[in-house]
Amino acid sequence: MNSYFHFCPILLAPGSVIEPGNFGRIIRLRGTEHRLFRREMAYESLRHRLFRNCPSRLDCLFCFPTRQEAELCRTNIEGYAKSVLYEVESAEATPHIADMNNGLQHFALAAFDDEVIADYWRGWQRSLDPQAVILREVLLRSPATIRRRI
Repeated sequence: MNSYFHFCPILLAPGSVIEPGNFGRIIRLRGTEHRLFRREMAYESLRHRLFRNCPSRLDCLFCFPTRQEAELCRTNIEGYAKSVLYEVESAEATPHIADMNNGLQHFALAAFDDEVIADYWRGWQRSLDPQAVILREVLLRSPATIRRRI
């Protein structure tokens, strides 16, 4: 089993299972009324055109490989500020690990540059600069089980 860190807006007990795709379910349900619809459609469009082997964000469970990366997102991305952080485990052997270094600077924008989105889908490519921000997002296609609440 692999360990990751996941934000959730509700309290859950250890052993609870989180299914992938809830974020996408809400985006699809609300459509253009959802404030993140345009962003997700931009990511989905480029994925569909150039990165078909990558999973759809709309069908995944979002996690971070380290607590430090999760806390960086909590500090910088509005949607995580009030959520509960959990350590979760997944049996998925090879999840997509997206590169959010550039995306962190542009993630809240309604319109996106294709290069920023492409960096995300290309996957993690460690910077040569040891002082660089390390921010990866893990896209799980399978459920995850809560180990503990942080």
